[in-house]
Amino acid sequence: DDEDEDDEDEDDDDFDDDDIDDDDDDSPAMLVWEVNEDKDIVWLETTPTGGQISWLKDHLKRLQDVRNAVAERKRSLKTQYEATAIMDYHRVLTEAFELAITSVPSSDQKEQEEL
Repeated sequence: DDEDEDDEDEDDDDFDDDDIDDDDDDSPAMLVWEVNEDKDIVWLETTPTGGQISWLKDHLKRLQDVRNAVAERKRSLKTQYEATAIMDYHRVLTEAFELAITSVPSSDQKEQEEL
């Protein structure tokens, strides 16, 4: 069991809060967004750029990769409520990241808007 905990700790090291900082000195260290009723993204601080978008994509991939592990571990929970809450949380978090990533215009879209 201790080996499993060590493996989990190593996985946590992959996503450091410092990784979301963009190359720009004035970019925020934190990304804040909300999903409205129509599943539109509202960025509360600023729209992410560069390294922040990469961080979002990397984190989304990690959420997708751990889905099966989350589903497996839910079987060991004591109540169906706990299992449902955890799976719902994972689903909603994954969806929020997918929506956030697709809400950021690509560089091609930005160029078209500027014309």
